[in-house]
Amino acid sequence: MNLFDPQRTPPSKQQGAAGVPGNGEVFQMLWDCRFCGTTKLLGLDHRHCPNCGAPQNPEWRYFPSEADIKFVSDPHYEYTGADKVCPFCQQPNSAASKFCKQCGGDLTGAKDAAVKDREVTGLDGAKGLRDDVVKKQFERDLGLTDQQKQDQSKSMTRLFIAIGVIVLAFVGIFGYLFFSKTSNSLAVTEQTWVTGIQLEQLNTSTGSDWRDSVPGGAYNVSCQQRDRSYTDYVQEQCGYEYVDRGDGSGQRVPKMCQKAVQKTRSDSYCSYTIDRWLPLPDITNTGGLNDPIATPEYSASLVTTGIGRVRLVNTYLQFTIRFQNPADGAQYEYNPDNEDSWRGFKVGQHYTVDINRLGIPSWETLKRVQE
Repeated sequence: MNLFDPQRTPPSKQQGAAGVPGNGEVFQMLWDCRFCGTTKLLGLDHRHCPNCGAPQNPEWRYFPSEADIKFVSDPHYEYTGADKVCPFCQQPNSAASKFCKQCGGDLTGAKDAAVKDREVTGLDGAKGLRDDVVKKQFERDLGLTDQQKQDQSKSMTRLFIAIGVIVLAFVGIFGYLFFSKTSNSLAVTEQTWVTGIQLEQLNTSTGSDWRDSVPGGAYNVSCQQRDRSYTDYVQEQCGYEYVDRGDGSGQRVPKMCQKAVQKTRSDSYCSYTIDRWLPLPDITNTGGLNDPIATPEYSASLVTTGIGRVRLVNTYLQFTIRFQNPADGAQYEYNPDNEDSWRGFKVGQHYTVDINRLGIPSWETLKRVQE
C-alpha cells in the first residue's frame, strides 16, 4: 500500500527541517534511475527503482515541478532527520536507523545524505531540476557529443576573451592619449583680470504644498483638505521556498515579499507667502596689465532695506594668461594663483609646456624660454 497518497489534501502543518518553519507543506522529492532511465521516481516511496531494482542515490534527488509535486499526507509519517549514508554500501538509511537495512553495517558516525540547495520560485511553482537522463539520450540521438559541448564552451570562452581584449585595448588607448605628452612652444598673447561680486535680493513669492512641506518662515498660510496619495508596504506571498530535507522529502514554505501599494488619505494642502533670497546676476570688472584692479560697487544703486534689499554673498578675483601655439594656432588659458605670478608674464614671451594627446596642458611643466 502506498502510504503517501498524492491525491489527498496536503496537511497544513508538518514538522520542519532544520532552519525551516513548521507550517510548510511536505512533498516527495523525485529522482531518476541512472541505470534504466526511469524518471520521476518518488523519494520516499521508491527506495529502489521499480523497473530494474537499482537503489536510490540521494545525489540523484531533485525538486519536482508544480505539475509533478506529490504531497505527503500520511499521518504516521515523521521526519527524523536527513538520511544516513551507509559507509559500506552507500545505501541511504533513515536517520533513526542504527544499522544499514541493505548490508547490516553499523551506521554509527555515518554521514548525512547530500541535499540540494534551496530553491525560490514564483507562485507558479518550482521547476524540476535533475540530471535529465532522457535529455541526455535525446542529445546523443542528435549527435551532440561531449566534444561538441566542449567546443561550445570553448567558443564562449573565446568570446569572453575577445571582449576582455577589446576593453583592455580601449583602456590602453585612453591611457596613451591621456598620459602620452609632448613638449609644445607657446607664446603669451594676452593678460587679463576679472573681479566680481555675487549678490542676492530679498523677494516675496507665493507657493503651495502639503502641510508637512511648507517651508519655515512662510506666512499667510491657508489650507484645505485634499486626498493625498502615498506608498504603503505590505507583506504578500510572492512565491515558494523549496527545501530538501535529506530523507527523500522536501518542504514547500510560502515566501513573503514586501509589496508597494498606492493609497490615499485626507491631508491639508496649503498655499503660502514667503520671503526668499534669490541670486542676482554677478557684477564684474575686467581689465588688463595696465588697468588698476578694482572691485565693483553696488550699494549706491541698490535697495538696502526691506523687501528688495540686496546682500553681498561673495567676491572673487581671477587672473588669466592666454597662450597661442604658433605652429597650429591652438589657444590655451592659464590661471595663475596670485597677482605677482600673473604680472611675471609679458605679452610676446615664449614658454614650453607638456600637452597630452587630448590637448590638455600640464601647467606644472610650464617653463620660460630664454631668448
